[in-house]
Amino acid sequence: MIVAQELRAGVRKPSERKTLERNVLRVFERAGRTITPSPDAWHRSGDLLSEMAKQEGLEIARVSKAFANDLLLALSCRESGCVLVTENDRDFSRIRRFISFEYVKPWPVYDLRLVDRD
Repeated sequence: MIVAQELRAGVRKPSERKTLERNVLRVFERAGRTITPSPDAWHRSGDLLSEMAKQEGLEIARVSKAFANDLLLALSCRESGCVLVTENDRDFSRIRRFISFEYVKPWPVYDLRLVDRD
């Protein structure tokens, strides 16, 4: 549900919120394809932050909410066996130095108006 939080935070108009709810969030909820961080993921994310502070000098007080959420996403995907689809290679490659999980870049979006339909 971290992704839902980030998507909803980016909405500026009520019509956009309705579209997001109808076309994305409810679709995944109906299909049973939503994942929320488990208590273990929350605990492990704190452990990971501590380990990053020790190994890389990460300043815990300066960790952004977005990076903390990325840790929870990675741990949740690892627990559920999901592959994370993200453009955020910088943060997730850093996280992958500490835990193993799978992530890939998004697939290309094609403009169907340009596709030959023979």
